[in-house]
Amino acid sequence: MPISQLNPNKADAACLPGDIREDCIGIYKLPMDDAAAKYVETPEKLKMYAPDLKWVEPIQYPATYQDAINQLKEQRQNFDVAQENIAKGDIRQAGLILLDVVPKVTAAGRYIVSSYSIAANNERNKASDSD
Repeated sequence: MPISQLNPNKADAACLPGDIREDCIGIYKLPMDDAAAKYVETPEKLKMYAPDLKWVEPIQYPATYQDAINQLKEQRQNFDVAQENIAKGDIRQAGLILLDVVPKVTAAGRYIVSSYSIAANNERNKASDSD
């Protein structure tokens, strides 16, 4: 019997961030960056470049700094639930929660870092203007 017939189940090689299907637990997630976004921003583009991936709505970045902080606090609570599931031995449910938590924390964290960078640049510009 050929090896390919030993395990006839489909094996996904990657998932998009925000895809919370059980099949995505432990699977590579495409990075959430501007370079990849143009290839996956619509179902049509994804089908053109990566037809085997399931399209999901891109993770929305917070609109304000306060929204980012609130999102981190909310996701911390979800992370705690995942920890409780792990302690109870429900690894599958914990994995599903983490599939949702990780991209939202990433988006909020990037917004906060960007805010600090902008604020630091503004301070630096003010200091150089006053010289």
